[in-house]
Amino acid sequence: MRKLLLFFLILFALTLYADSKPTLIELGTKGCVRTMLMKEVIAKIKEKYGDQINVEEYDIYFSKKGNELLHKYKPFEIPAQIILDRNGREIYRHIGYIYFKDLEMLLKKLKLVK
Repeated sequence: MRKLLLFFLILFALTLYADSKPTLIELGTKGCVRTMLMKEVIAKIKEKYGDQINVEEYDIYFSKKGNELLHKYKPFEIPAQIILDRNGREIYRHIGYIYFKDLEMLLKKLKLVK
């Protein structure tokens, strides 16, 4: 019985790990031109790689979660793109506008998307 329980616990843990994906967090705010420009880039990343990476967008002033993330990651400027590995650890950060192709190349270089 213990072996069976252990087997199912291991299987459950592997399933959780297999389902976890890296995360791209976009921090910005309304009225910021670069944030508005990033919306199109983030939308393209979601569309093309949404099955491989979680993509989250937050307004740092008008959303509670965005404000919490602002205090957690403390970007010195916005927009900011924070990339987290499968375990939620920050592995890369970019401040300002980034072109779609550059962000795509970065995600591929970090081996987060194919």
